[in-house]
Amino acid sequence: MSLVKVLSFLRILAKFWEMIFGKTVRNHPRARLIRSGWWVYTPPATLPYRRLFLNFRAILPIFSASILLVSCSSPNIDNNVNLEGTAINDSSLAFPQEFLLSAQGAPSDSLKLVPVVVSMHGFSASTYEWEEFRNYLDSVGGARMSLPLLGGHGRDYADFKKATWQDWQSGPLNEYDSLVALGYKNLSITCSSTGCPLLVDAMATGWFDSRPAPQEVIMIDPIIFSSAKLLTLAEIVGPFLGNVETDCTEVEKGHWYCNRPAAALEQLMTLLTHVRKQLEDGVRAPAGTKIVVYKAKHDESADPVSALALYKGLRNGDNSNIVVHMVNSSTHVFTRSNGRASWSPAQRALQLQTFADMKALLAP
Repeated sequence: MSLVKVLSFLRILAKFWEMIFGKTVRNHPRARLIRSGWWVYTPPATLPYRRLFLNFRAILPIFSASILLVSCSSPNIDNNVNLEGTAINDSSLAFPQEFLLSAQGAPSDSLKLVPVVVSMHGFSASTYEWEEFRNYLDSVGGARMSLPLLGGHGRDYADFKKATWQDWQSGPLNEYDSLVALGYKNLSITCSSTGCPLLVDAMATGWFDSRPAPQEVIMIDPIIFSSAKLLTLAEIVGPFLGNVETDCTEVEKGHWYCNRPAAALEQLMTLLTHVRKQLEDGVRAPAGTKIVVYKAKHDESADPVSALALYKGLRNGDNSNIVVHMVNSSTHVFTRSNGRASWSPAQRALQLQTFADMKALLAP
């Protein structure tokens, strides 16, 4: 075992020791329930700190898995099939005018007034994640959509591996800036999964203070707390993991990173930890912005408690409560059917109803 792996194993032991003997966690005054990975705590409102209680049934499998992962796995990439290969990139890179409204040139005065929504897709995904909603808007009319890539996405494995979460954020925000410069007057943003904490950070840090605020923000299955317990240890066990390969359908292989480098997972966990702290302190949307969240009740990727964290920590631009809809779904990003191994009539009905609700929010 290399020195790096030995040191990482010692960090794991130290982390669990800290967790078992006296780890404390910060309590937001409004919080009543916060759950992440292995802990659940319900601190009284009057106390700023409370002892962390551990769910050992959740911890022990993670700890055991961490010990077993003693060698780095190499990515299994077919260059002619996988998005992370050298032969396939997201189509928006080759044909930006088909995905980005900013690449279509200056709009007419009438088009400047039509509602435009900018998408922010999730971690390891691509513009494909929002194509169905774009197609829906094109079919019903009354609104247009721009599909930017998150920075570092849609390219080779090495590009994804070296990108930071700030790089991810830059793609959609640059497109938003470009649309403002072109004179679009009615902008909104829709995000899914990791795109949502990226947007929360932009609001928390005042990115919109010098720009026209989005009219609507629509979040689909935002991730603030991960359902994958091993992800919460990404920083610790990263040198053991090297690469994590996930199951993908044949269609998904060309539109998602089925191989996720540990460095990217670490960036994701860093982002989530950072945004949780921002929500604890309270985040207010830009003046005039309204926020609606749609969250699957049973989500294998984003813990449903993420919706609670957003409701407690995020406010509309007028300081009113955001709207949260908990939907009866077990599919992460339930608005995307393309590429799924299966898709039931009930899932299709939920997708179309959500699209209709979203379109209604974008009405001029």
